[in-house]
Amino acid sequence: MAAVQLVINLRYCLMSCSLSQKLDHKILYSIVSHGLWVTDEIFGVSVCHPGTLSPFYSYGLMSAAVPGWTLGTLLGALSGSLLP
Repeated sequence: MAAVQLVINLRYCLMSCSLSQKLDHKILYSIVSHGLWVTDEIFGVSVCHPGTLSPFYSYGLMSAAVPGWTLGTLLGALSGSLLP
């Protein structure tokens, strides 16, 4: 189970490497290389954006996607505790 989980989550490493090629600001390298802020949605929108990514564009994507993920996790945990 752990090996399967590791292989499944290796995609974030590949997404971070791919996004680092589109960044024009060095501060974003540390955030993207960490992988904490890379989700499937952020990757999809960022890759489709022509040219390089500005920090404000990336932070805007993160500020929309990350709270959505967090809220979805919270709602899932709360609704899961209500089910028998």
